Formats: sequence, C-alpha cells, structure tokens
Amino acid sequence: MTTDRKKAILFLSITLVIGIFIGSLLPAFYGHFLHRQGGDGREWKDHRQGKDGRPPGDRKAWLTRSVIKVVQPDSNQVILIRSITQETTRQVGELEKNSNERMISIMDSMKIKLKPVLTEEQNKKLEEFSAKARSRWKGKH
Repeated sequence: MTTDRKKAILFLSITLVIGIFIGSLLPAFYGHFLHRQGGDGREWKDHRQGKDGRPPGDRKAWLTRSVIKVVQPDSNQVILIRSITQETTRQVGELEKNSNERMISIMDSMKIKLKPVLTEEQNKKLEEFSAKARSRWKGKH
C-alpha cells in the first residue's frame, strides 16, 4: 500500500469517526435547545398540529376520529359514536383529574416526611420543584 493510499484511508477513517461523534451529540444539543426555548418542551409541542390540522391535545375529536376511522360506520352510527366517545372522553378526563389530585396529596405527604431530613436550602429547592410540577399537572385540565 502506498503512502498516499494510507493517508487517504486515515483521513476517511478520521472523517467517519468525527461524523459519528457529531451525529451522536446532535440529538442531545437539539433536546437541550428545545428545553431552553420552551421550558420543558410543552410549549413547542403544543404548537404542533396533527394530520388533520387540529392540536394533538383535542381528545374528544381524536378519539371520535380514531373510532370512526377503524370501524367505518354509516351516517346513523356516526351520531351515536360521537355521543359515546364524548362521554368516554369526559369520564377519562374526570379520572385523570382525580388521579392528579390524589398524586398531589401523596407528593405533599412525601414533602412533610422529607422536611426534617433535608436542610432548609434543600427544602426550598424541593418546594420550587414541586410548584413547577403542580402547575404542569393542573395545566393539563
């Protein structure tokens, strides 16, 4: 093998390794950028749209569309399906609300138990963290 060929192989190998390295870091930087731009990324996600142009958080419409797409009902069935899926969505929302309220209660209990274990500064950090989490839980409804 000639020296020029060895150099070419070396440069190609180095380029490949650098490319792999950059490719592995790019998702981390992109995720970090989204995190810094939109808090926890929810703001960015909330502006996306589904295939039909509606926001992805529209559960009633999503469930109804999904059931209709799967079962391919006639026009009379569509009216009944809409009614049933809307009631189901309401029940799921109520269950989720109750679950979040219960979770907040459990987390508050944990904070009370942790208070004597943590320093004042640690308790303050935990309280700030808890307030942010609570606002996200309540923001979903």
